[in-house]
Amino acid sequence: MNKVISRKYRIREKSFIWYLIKAVKIGEVFLNVAIFILLFLSIYILFIIAAPL
Repeated sequence: MNKVISRKYRIREKSFIWYLIKAVKIGEVFLNVAIFILLFLSIYILFIIAAPL
């Protein structure tokens, strides 16, 4: 009885950690995309400012 409960708890813990890792990976991807967009926008704005000069 006790072994079954511990096994169920272990599976739940594993899935929770797996979800956490997945969330972190998705967050990293979003962060990379956001940084890329910011860099692109800053370069674009610099070109707009520098073009008349």
